[in-house]
Amino acid sequence: MNKDKYVFAQLLEFLDYDKFPHLVDKYDGNKYDGNKYVKYLTCWNQLLALMSHEPRVSARRDSGT
Repeated sequence: MNKDKYVFAQLLEFLDYDKFPHLVDKYDGNKYDGNKYVKYLTCWNQLLALMSHEPRVSARRDSGT
């Protein structure tokens, strides 16, 4: 059984949850007042959701010709 941390957990170690709201305010990330009427999908939760998805690979690839 794997005893190491998952890659997602390792990525989260680089983020500081306490500084994140300050960064959102500093860079006007909440200019549409995104957290005002939302109960569960805060800016932090949206960041985690975006980080957890795998990037899509285009179905149409270059053949190199």
